[in-house]
Amino acid sequence: MVVVLMGILAAVALPRFVDLQGGARASKVKAIAGSMRTAAAMVRSSALAAGVSCNAGSATGAVTVEGLAIDLNYCYPQAVQGSNGIVGAANINAVTDGLSLSGGGTSGGSVLTITITGADTPAQCAVTYQSPASQQRPVITEVSTGC
Repeated sequence: MVVVLMGILAAVALPRFVDLQGGARASKVKAIAGSMRTAAAMVRSSALAAGVSCNAGSATGAVTVEGLAIDLNYCYPQAVQGSNGIVGAANINAVTDGLSLSGGGTSGGSVLTITITGADTPAQCAVTYQSPASQQRPVITEVSTGC
């Protein structure tokens, strides 16, 4: 009887437990995207408060946020992998956060892709940040269908 009950519990609980990891990775995608949105808005506010001209396509070290000099494209963080762009502004650490960074650049319109390590389909478990190429907001896209 005990063996039958254990078998039933395993059949019901195991699929739910296995899916928890995918759910956690999907939540990480949402958290990173939210952090990037908040950081971009904070950097823009800091730039405006400092009197930075938002007409500039590129401004190096234009604002300092929590001790980090952030490089800008139209008053928003650049899409670079280093601490001087959106990664630093959003306090993202690829090693400790279990992420893979690819792409990016200093020019407006550059796209940085942040992929969650261990995803079933890495390209479908990611966040992209496209820095503005004009006086628009950055485009932040999240995909969590393959987490």
